[in-house]
Amino acid sequence: RVTVDNFDHAFHAIEQGAGFCRLPAHLVAARKSDKIKVLEIEHSHQYQVALHLTLPKGAKSGPATQALYRTLLKSVETRA
Repeated sequence: RVTVDNFDHAFHAIEQGAGFCRLPAHLVAARKSDKIKVLEIEHSHQYQVALHLTLPKGAKSGPATQALYRTLLKSVETRA
């Protein structure tokens, strides 16, 4: 699996045959490269990324930051 800083580097690595990576379909279509093979992988339409919510300044955070923090927490709590 290729992991790089940006999509341009990813495309270069993939086109050189260095491995595979997840790329947005619209960018692959726009690239029109015959060196890229789209793999059909089971459950590939679902993708989860672990996120961590922090409030580094704690109570010193501004009101908008605190409101967003509370909204995100409430959103997660209602889905659990």
